[in-house]
Amino acid sequence: MLFRSGMVSTLRNLASPSATEVERAERCLEAVGLADKRRFRCDQLSGGQQQRLAIARTLMQEPEVILADEPVSSLDPVLSNEILELLVRLTEEAKLTLLTSLHQVDLALRHSKRIVGLRCGEIAFDAPSHDVDQHSLTQLYRIPERAGAPFEDRKSVV
Repeated sequence: MLFRSGMVSTLRNLASPSATEVERAERCLEAVGLADKRRFRCDQLSGGQQQRLAIARTLMQEPEVILADEPVSSLDPVLSNEILELLVRLTEEAKLTLLTSLHQVDLALRHSKRIVGLRCGEIAFDAPSHDVDQHSLTQLYRIPERAGAPFEDRKSVV
């Protein structure tokens, strides 16, 4: 909100939010399944609920692009799938661009239309998820053949 209205307006809105902002916040909470938690503090929410709240906060900013860096790294497999399904659905409905960084290849393949594999800071491949095969993944995660390559150079991100 700060980027849209400036510091004074933002502080005023925090002290006494407009009916429009409250309504938008309630719609965002409803969109992520947290309408019944609107009076709870963040530390009273579960990990999955906190992740949903983060998505609602992001939606409140009315972004054109959402960058999600490891959005499910601290969640169990079931919640990870639910959160990624929610993120994909909400961004598709709002016609937003979603860019995620995921180290869980199975989740990336299941929830992404396109996969960009990075190896040693360079693009190893860029393809629709249905075209990513075992050979592509093996090449992505192989250890560089350079003798004495530092460990940091061997990291890969999908």
